[in-house]
Amino acid sequence: MGNTSGDDSDATPRRADESEDVTATSDAAQPQHRQSPGDADRTSTFDVQRAAADRDQAASDRDQAASDQDFVRGGDFELHEQTRALRDRGTGERRGTANLRWEAVGARDEIAQARALIAAARTQAAGLVHRELKAREAVAMAQARLAQLATAEIDVATDVRNPATGLRDLARELDRTDRTTGRMAVVYVDMLGGPPPVVDAAEWAMRQIRGRLRSYDLIVRVGEGRLLCAMPDATIDVARERFDTIRTTLSGEDRRCMIRARCVAVQPGETATELLRSPHG
Repeated sequence: MGNTSGDDSDATPRRADESEDVTATSDAAQPQHRQSPGDADRTSTFDVQRAAADRDQAASDRDQAASDQDFVRGGDFELHEQTRALRDRGTGERRGTANLRWEAVGARDEIAQARALIAAARTQAAGLVHRELKAREAVAMAQARLAQLATAEIDVATDVRNPATGLRDLARELDRTDRTTGRMAVVYVDMLGGPPPVVDAAEWAMRQIRGRLRSYDLIVRVGEGRLLCAMPDATIDVARERFDTIRTTLSGEDRRCMIRARCVAVQPGETATELLRSPHG
């Protein structure tokens, strides 16, 4: 009898509140994950379904324990088998709901991946906007620089004169040439551009030209991207040779800036205004 009493004690089904306490403790021990607002409704539905399935499983386990205990004590075998069949069917249904829950998990993973792609696209778009703003700032600075060059008598960075100042200084040099050797070569230079920013490339080219001419040679801006270089007491051959060297230096391996230079010899009696408006330019 002692052994029978011990078996009955082991087979006593667990109380419902004990099972639910264990379930609640197990759920509380799970790590907490932050949810986005878009997942709130789906997560709530999933939690309700999971809680219902857990309660159903707990009830089935208690029923199984009670049936087994009844059968051990001499209960009806056929009834026991019938209830077992019902319990097996319930188990199959719970597996079906478990599969649905796994599919829901997979769907949420796909949504998370899609959101990650959207976030990456937004980051890339932000980078493009930043580069566009930088480009606009560069254009604004270039325009301000062009405005400064247009109004300054002499650009201190390149020693290039604006048309008004250049006309005055060129007239002075023509007067001096007429009184001395009577020789002057004029070179019309067109800036053909280069890699962006073009304004920087053109300014760099003007500094290179200034550095390879004599200190008293004049450089006058006669239009956008166009210069007039006056070389007193120089022949046209000397001017061509000098600008061939300058053209090679400017183009270089990286073709930073290209120019076209046309050399002419000043004719006796030509004025500064005629030179600035010459068809050669």
